[in-house]
Amino acid sequence: MVFQCGHLTCCKCRFCFSYQDYNKSQQQPKWVMCPTCRQRTDYGNIAYVDDRQEKSSGSDNSPTSQDCEKGEASLAVQGSYGTKLEAVTRRVLWIKFSEPDSKVLVFSSWNDVLDVLEHAFKANGITYIRMKGGRKSHAAISEFRGQNKKNQESTDEQQEPKSIQVLLLLIQHGANGLNLLEAQHVVLVEPLLNPAAEAQAISRVHRIGQEKRTLVHRFIVKNTVGNTKNQDQPILTLKDVECLFASSTPAAEDSEKKTEEDLRQLPPAVAAAIAAERRLMQNRLPASSPAL
Repeated sequence: MVFQCGHLTCCKCRFCFSYQDYNKSQQQPKWVMCPTCRQRTDYGNIAYVDDRQEKSSGSDNSPTSQDCEKGEASLAVQGSYGTKLEAVTRRVLWIKFSEPDSKVLVFSSWNDVLDVLEHAFKANGITYIRMKGGRKSHAAISEFRGQNKKNQESTDEQQEPKSIQVLLLLIQHGANGLNLLEAQHVVLVEPLLNPAAEAQAISRVHRIGQEKRTLVHRFIVKNTVGNTKNQDQPILTLKDVECLFASSTPAAEDSEKKTEEDLRQLPPAVAAAIAAERRLMQNRLPASSPAL
């Protein structure tokens, strides 16, 4: 139902309230009051919208090539999930239609956020899988890579299995030790307090063997704690990430002095993370055998 003031309401809910008013007054009301602005509208001036046809045909809901040409902002997200999560869903939709062969890693620090994103992706026709840790994590990664045996054995069916385009991960479980070169996009739903964890997440796709361009998508809401944190802490650059995961450690004194000078130029949190990671790498290196 669309009132003269332009506000919308559910027909079923509105008729329930009208029925209650009729039982109280025993008179048929000639007008209805908008629940948003309290403006009166005659029943004859109410417009009704039927969206059943749009819901039944999934192809009509999906963005067209013309929508993609207009820009990401023109893509409509089905459902209401909040400003940030709708922006994440819209960005994944944009990647889906602009780069059909690309895969996306979505990192979050909260299980509840991933639960909502699952509903959003399902409602908008985005193929996804979620890694929840434990034994099922290996199966989820294999399915994301397209190596699931069940999908390979289903070639007898008429419909080919859809490739998984998005992998949902907790930053605590999925940011370490995974080699996911199949993906080219990393989505960070919220800013991370630990720059080393952010660098670990980015390094799942930006690493040796990656032949395609990699992109990192960060989502920050204005006038929030995340925005304040982002202003206080500069975003990690590609140089910082490569420096954080350097394959070799400087052995000469000149190189060590130069490295210390580079650390002083970085933000304190980034420098501390790099120093801690390098100490860990040095401890993992095997001790050199004495010369005979």
